[in-house]
Amino acid sequence: MKLFIKHIFILILTAYVFWGCKNVGRTDYNFASARIDSTRMIHWGRGFYMQRVYFSFNIDTVKYNCIDDYKLGYAYSGFFSSGDSALVKYSNKKPEESKIVKLVYKKRRIKL
Repeated sequence: MKLFIKHIFILILTAYVFWGCKNVGRTDYNFASARIDSTRMIHWGRGFYMQRVYFSFNIDTVKYNCIDDYKLGYAYSGFFSSGDSALVKYSNKKPEESKIVKLVYKKRRIKL
C-alpha cells in the first residue's frame, strides 16, 4: 500500500512540474516597423567598431525609443543610417527591449 501511494505521489508531482513549467521559457514576440533615428560608431578595441543604432517604433499609441548594437569588425562605415526603415522584433511583456531583425528600406543618399 505504501508503494502504491509513493508511485501516485511521484506521478502527481511530475505531472504538476511538467504542467507548471510548460510556458515558463516561452515569450510571445511580435514584429513592427521602426524608423532609424540616428547612429553612432563606438570603438570597442584593436580597430574593431560597433554601430549603435537609435530607433523608434509605435505600438498602438505608445512610442518606444530603443538602442541596438551591431559589431562591424574592421568596417568604418555602418550598415544603418538615419532615416532608414527596419523590422523590429519585440516582446509583448517588455517592448522596450527590442532587437532589429533586418533592414527594410534604405534611404537614398545623393552624392555630389
